[in-house]
Amino acid sequence: MAEQIVSNPPPAKSGAGFSPTLWLFLALVVVGSAIFDVLIIQAGGVRKAGALVAGIMCVPALAAIVSLLLTRRSLAGVGWGAGSIGFLGLAVVLPALIVTPVYAAVWASGLGEIRIDEWSILVEENFGWRFGAVESVLVIASIGLLLDSLVAAGEEIGWRGFLLPELSRSFSLPLAALLTGAIWAAWHYPGILYGGYASAHAPAWYSVVSFTVMALGSSMVLACLRFASGSVWPAALMHGAHNIFIQAVLDPVTEDTSGLTPFVSGEFGLGVAFAYAVAGLFAWRALALMQRARSSG
Repeated sequence: MAEQIVSNPPPAKSGAGFSPTLWLFLALVVVGSAIFDVLIIQAGGVRKAGALVAGIMCVPALAAIVSLLLTRRSLAGVGWGAGSIGFLGLAVVLPALIVTPVYAAVWASGLGEIRIDEWSILVEENFGWRFGAVESVLVIASIGLLLDSLVAAGEEIGWRGFLLPELSRSFSLPLAALLTGAIWAAWHYPGILYGGYASAHAPAWYSVVSFTVMALGSSMVLACLRFASGSVWPAALMHGAHNIFIQAVLDPVTEDTSGLTPFVSGEFGLGVAFAYAVAGLFAWRALALMQRARSSG
């Protein structure tokens, strides 16, 4: 019978090594992503690479599926079930709950100003529709969220569908989540350092540090959703909601009037990084409780 990754993995075994499937997955991710990274850099960066960006986001999912098939492992444990409506709804609102206070502080302090007419411009540029600000943000939060979550699933099937449960075979749930976040963050470094993904205003090291802290904190929250729901889709939905809420809802309407806004808000701002770090600490505790419950069970 083919070995399976279960949606709720057994307690970690001290000293357990990485499986051949995991090593194959990591190798495929490195090679496949490197090819896309080179093509994206040659194309002029992520903002000019078009479909190449969607392509590299699908590499983790393809690597996971190919690795499982080649090592005769079942695909069932990736967590294909939809999960409950409650977890899916929570996945949508969590990014807004985590980062909105950061942007509110930016606007209230005068570091930046809010310009909601940018939502109309964004929808017209991407969809060709002319709406008011309210209608436009609803389009972004619905159609935009759906499209971005589908692309984000290309990452999450690999990261939280395969890698996270696989690491939890050798490590505790909190540590598996942290290691997944570290790998996820490092996977972005070529784009940040050479592919134009970083902040245009902050030094490269600042972007790397801020993004890494954000990714580690976010990974803890995503892990909670994955293990509590037994499904990969809440993680994909939260990933998509994070991208849309920051990149298409809050960043476009936040005008930098002080020269400091990019250092606080956005995916490369320490304010957003700090917010996710705090959320990650709460998620760490929740994962530790899950671990104890499974160990005692």
